[in-house]
Amino acid sequence: MFLNRLLTTTIAFAGFVLAAAVFSGSAAQARPNTTDYSCSGVRDFIDQRGTVVMNTKNRFVYRKFYAPHYQCSFSTIHTPYDVPTKSGMCTLFICREPRDLMFDRFN
Repeated sequence: MFLNRLLTTTIAFAGFVLAAAVFSGSAAQARPNTTDYSCSGVRDFIDQRGTVVMNTKNRFVYRKFYAPHYQCSFSTIHTPYDVPTKSGMCTLFICREPRDLMFDRFN
């Protein structure tokens, strides 16, 4: 009885550890990398999807990019952002908080 429960617990724990390793590893590798595309290729890729999270330098450095026609939320602005690609540096768009307060610009 005890051996059967110990074996079941061990198998369940091993399955949990294996599942956690598989899902954590695949999530980091699932993002496309900007350096795998030319500038026009990465722009087309983002335009087709609207928004895409992509690695920029390696699998630990990533950013969410938006198509030029994408409408950012009220509190953020559409801003150009340079990334490396196969064909050199390329300007894509991100949504970010404005640097200065909206009403301080007019004072």
